[in-house]
Amino acid sequence: MTKKVLIIEELSAHRRLLRGFLEPLGFSVDEVNDAEEGYAYCMKRIPDLIFLDWDMNTLSGVGFLHLYKDTLGQTKKLPPIVFCIKEDLAQSQQEEFCLDVVAYLMKPFEENCVQEKLKSIGF
Repeated sequence: MTKKVLIIEELSAHRRLLRGFLEPLGFSVDEVNDAEEGYAYCMKRIPDLIFLDWDMNTLSGVGFLHLYKDTLGQTKKLPPIVFCIKEDLAQSQQEEFCLDVVAYLMKPFEENCVQEKLKSIGF
């Protein structure tokens, strides 16, 4: 069965890049522009994996996780989350992230790093 991945990322170039890495590996990929759209998507269907931008303008990735857990989390299990972060955030704020995050992916994205992350979390 094909695994469904949701990319929640403001920058279309980043979404296209991730899609380009994931689809050849056999994943079915959907994209949304921001956390609110990601939340609306998850109200209708739960993906197998989410790539979530940490730093978004309207609602941050952490805000998305809190909203999901406070509402949808009562009835729907949160899928594994890969937080997409800038390199400068990796050391200083990684400890502050929610425990539901299974991996962190540094921007700019590199294909081999995406593949390694997927393998490390069992995808």
